[in-house]
Amino acid sequence: MNHPNTPGQSALMVEDESFYQDYFKEVFSSMGSQWSLDFAATGAAADDYLARCQAPPDLVLVDLGLPDTSGLEVIKRVYQQFSQTPIIVMTTFSSEESFISAIRAGASGYLLKSEPAQNLVAGLQQVLQGNYPVSPSLARYLFRLLGSPVLKESNTAIQISPREADLLSALAKGLSYAQCAEAMGISLNTVQSHIRNVYRKLNVSNQTQAINKARAAGAIT
Repeated sequence: MNHPNTPGQSALMVEDESFYQDYFKEVFSSMGSQWSLDFAATGAAADDYLARCQAPPDLVLVDLGLPDTSGLEVIKRVYQQFSQTPIIVMTTFSSEESFISAIRAGASGYLLKSEPAQNLVAGLQQVLQGNYPVSPSLARYLFRLLGSPVLKESNTAIQISPREADLLSALAKGLSYAQCAEAMGISLNTVQSHIRNVYRKLNVSNQTQAINKARAAGAIT
């Protein structure tokens, strides 16, 4: 790994696969400006880079699947130290859960490594201009999220996600947790996690109460 904050624009990519390291060297070389691109193959190496930084990097790219820790933890640490530095997820994970978790951790954008190089360049340029690039395959979820129902109780807004609304609808039709997991393409643990979140958001203690309250608020049919 190179010394951080060399002259010109600096970027850190937290990525353990040499193939993608080489690929992004080409991506940055086509961006039309002088970039110093450093690599950290692990979360620990990223921590070392951040500790030695004398000034914030101009851009940080993070893979979610690192060998020693979750990329989400790296995103959180970068954001805590350099909250103004754009952080882009560069990953193969396209799940809605990963997308939301990354944004909540502090990411400014979410791009898939499978995107054509010109799309990645465009995404990097967008984030440097203050925009929030998202791979097209996840854009649909953004629109669903923005259109998610809001339930009001005692003048407090309670928002259930589209995924949670889908789960409640499936349960209302009589499906079991296991059947819901299979139908929605998620694990049983994820179903149970969604249910706990719904109970908390709706301030209920069982499935029947959750379904009835969601129906009364128009969140599900």
